[in-house]
Amino acid sequence: MSRRAFAGAFTALALLVTAAPAHAVECKDVFSKIRQSDPFAPLVVGDSVTVPAGDFLGEMGFAVDAVACRTFAQGLQVMQGRRLPDLVVMALGSNGDVSGAELEAALELVGPFGRLVLVLPNELGGGPDPDGRIMRAFEQAHPDQVTTLDWPAFSAGNRGWFAPDGLHITTDGARGFAEMIGEAVTFGPAEQVAPPARGTEQRERPRPAGPSGSPLVVSLWEALGRTVAAVVAPGYRLLARLLPDAARLAQPDL
Repeated sequence: MSRRAFAGAFTALALLVTAAPAHAVECKDVFSKIRQSDPFAPLVVGDSVTVPAGDFLGEMGFAVDAVACRTFAQGLQVMQGRRLPDLVVMALGSNGDVSGAELEAALELVGPFGRLVLVLPNELGGGPDPDGRIMRAFEQAHPDQVTTLDWPAFSAGNRGWFAPDGLHITTDGARGFAEMIGEAVTFGPAEQVAPPARGTEQRERPRPAGPSGSPLVVSLWEALGRTVAAVVAPGYRLLARLLPDAARLAQPDL
């Protein structure tokens, strides 16, 4: 049995064992879909590993679309069917192999100005899934747009985070899963600048106009003024000395 078929069969078996009534449960019945009021909130697309972390991610401001047994190809279909925000987290790979062509398709859907975050998956029984290697190589090929989050390394040593299969997560694991994504992905609303309160505006006093233009024009203008002053000032001082003498000569003798 291939890894894809085995993972799908194991997930389906786990759902049948834990559900009541068992015969009515299908993969599509185990999901977490959370919308945010902000249509541009970052989106997390996931499978059954993401489902229990949905509420925690929603509280952090993420939109979530996670369904059990989802493959990477099915995640691409989800992305194709909606308007994507600037940041998309794909927590897929537990149900089947991930190809380079699928990663390229995901990046194309995100667009040239978006960011794609890939969560490296665990495999059944615990331990890193081999798909993590191709995801890391894809990140190295597109460092400006792709980021990987190493879930196997982040969760290492926390046995209480996992179910006996080493893949699916408990409530503590769901909290840790969400915290890993939240700590790595920072986002926030656009900065809002409050207008000034009425009556508090301060009017600027008019300033005398000065020479405008480039710094070179201003410096030439100032140099010309100093030159004119140097030439004209001596003449004015000589004329000021002569005027009193001329006034005395013009007065008649009494």
